[in-house]
Amino acid sequence: MRNQFLSRNAFVYTTAFCVSLALGGGAPAAQTEFFLDDRPEDFARGDIRDSIVTSRGTVQPPHPKVKLDEFDAAVVWDILETGDYLYVATGHDGRLFRRMHEEEPEMLHEFEESAIYALAEGPDGGVLAAASPGGKIYSVNEDGEVEVFAETEAEIIWDLLRHDGAVWAATGSPASIVRVDNGGEVETIIEFEETLNVMQLAPAPDGEGVLAVTQGPGQVLRVTAEGNSTVLLDPESEEVRRVAVLEDGSIVAAVNAIRSPGQELLSRGPDEGQARGNQQPQPESFLARIYPDGMMREWWKSPEPPIHDIYPLEDGGMIVSAGSGGSIFLVTADGEKNSAGVAREEFVTRLATGANNRLLMGTGSEAAVYRMRAAERGEGAYLSRVFDGRGTVRWGRLLGHVYTGEGEVLVSTRSGNTAKPDDNWTDWSDSADFAAGDYLTDGPISRFFQYRVEFKLDSNADQAVLPELERMRVFYRRANEPPVIESVRVGSPGGAGGSGAQQQRNPVRVNVEPHSNTGRKEITWSAEEPGGESLVYTVQIKPAGTDNWMTLEEDLSSSSYTLDTRNLADGEYRARVTASDVKSYPVGEGLQAVKESPLFLIDNTVPELRLVDVERRGSESVRVEFEAEDATSLIGSASYRPGTGEMRLLKPEDGFFDQRRESFAFTLEGEDARSGKMITLFATDENGNTARLGVTLD
Repeated sequence: MRNQFLSRNAFVYTTAFCVSLALGGGAPAAQTEFFLDDRPEDFARGDIRDSIVTSRGTVQPPHPKVKLDEFDAAVVWDILETGDYLYVATGHDGRLFRRMHEEEPEMLHEFEESAIYALAEGPDGGVLAAASPGGKIYSVNEDGEVEVFAETEAEIIWDLLRHDGAVWAATGSPASIVRVDNGGEVETIIEFEETLNVMQLAPAPDGEGVLAVTQGPGQVLRVTAEGNSTVLLDPESEEVRRVAVLEDGSIVAAVNAIRSPGQELLSRGPDEGQARGNQQPQPESFLARIYPDGMMREWWKSPEPPIHDIYPLEDGGMIVSAGSGGSIFLVTADGEKNSAGVAREEFVTRLATGANNRLLMGTGSEAAVYRMRAAERGEGAYLSRVFDGRGTVRWGRLLGHVYTGEGEVLVSTRSGNTAKPDDNWTDWSDSADFAAGDYLTDGPISRFFQYRVEFKLDSNADQAVLPELERMRVFYRRANEPPVIESVRVGSPGGAGGSGAQQQRNPVRVNVEPHSNTGRKEITWSAEEPGGESLVYTVQIKPAGTDNWMTLEEDLSSSSYTLDTRNLADGEYRARVTASDVKSYPVGEGLQAVKESPLFLIDNTVPELRLVDVERRGSESVRVEFEAEDATSLIGSASYRPGTGEMRLLKPEDGFFDQRRESFAFTLEGEDARSGKMITLFATDENGNTARLGVTLD
């Protein structure tokens, strides 16, 4: 009995059993995470050309298929295998190819028309080829000789059907069904005035007439030889591309809200581009099933519109080609969907019955033909999507749920640092037995990762007990990267003060307010951890020219520190910040980064003021000269106050505050210059230390 697992909706999970969330107050980087593949859409993101993804979310061995040949053309429009020959009709150069048994294909003829959309057996052997545009049907014999067999009045012939001893043709511009007898005589059975194209014909399930599907609008009709028509389905969509009849007599129609590719040759129809009543086009493609009693339901919705072709299976299921990724889907009798990619080309344009009831598939973008045995399973491989660790990570274990059946399941892995695997990736690891669903990867630290599962079948294996992968978890743990400290800055609290080197690089005024020195410096830094983890910091300072680092704080979580400078000697210093992620990683895996600040100045000593001269020049005029000098800092401002009056700013004699010693001179006039008047001189260094000197005038 197989174990059953609950599905998850997210694709990345974090395991709660590895590292406690209490560390660092959040999810630590060392915590183990994993990607999960357990839904059909998860597995379908991988390469499924050689495997099948079921609607249950499992991966199984593929149906055996082989690429028969590539053809010098852009797209395969039809395939006919009859007798010893395989005929292939192509576009966009209107070429007809023929292949006999295992021989190389030959181009039998290149027509003037740009496309051969349909083939049928000729009345006297050979093949009939419907060419477009122009509406001619050519007869091509086994020697490759070509002649016009019939001419219709249509611009395009979309399909040919051998029915009731003649060839019936589905046409466009005008949309009609014509009957061509074995002598090439053409009879119009019915013409659809309000329709753009008749896309395909198929025998009606009861043998009464044919089924016809149309485009612009899309409908399913029954048409008799007398030209009577009955609408069986009107889905109010742009086209019904294909139709098929199941064993129980049900009719299945492929409905597209948009036209499938390859219609560039279409002429404009009578109502093209006009809204059809209150129709609301469905932005989807689906299979509609009409049961023998006339009841209809939407049977299966395609995940990749549009649908190109359908092929009925004996068990009541259906093979569907759809989308633009060379995808085919296996639809079970109850409408469940399995995905089985088949080709590297852009489209699987044609599904046809070949010899021994084998399915033939024609492709577009590069014309090729594949053969597949839909009733069997063979060996194959599934290649996962590329997993992105969003940074360099350590890839750990693969845990899957595996059922080996009558065969083997092998696993291998590779990794690299480019989003698309290339020569920079590692080689595939040796394939290992994955029967237990447990595999420990052994690759280097990298950002991207991929796994491959191979299915091996025992000889004469029972097709009912096939190997299967049901669930896969890809574990990883983020590899540690050192923190990054962008800058360390030192300035006065609030952004004022500080040495010129520490201020922002825009112009800064040297002039400072008196008594603005608080005796504190604010050390700030900007740091980050590439993985987003929490950091802790150590802050240190040292006097310039020494190696004597003094630790101010450890295990600091904020990005700033206020330094009290009042107990430190004046002079130049540097600050150093160490950022560490040790609390987010296991012991021994933590990393750190260190960055120093530029020099900054500590100066808590006021300047020295010296009175140079007081010269009276009359009873109401006095000239005063003085000097201010600081041992550490530049002089940043100077002023005087007459008595208790307002403070008046001064400028140095040379006009600039750019030295540690500056000279000043000013003249007092009037009442301010009278004998006995008290004035006060002030000088402030660039760190806000202010000195004052009182002078009494004679």
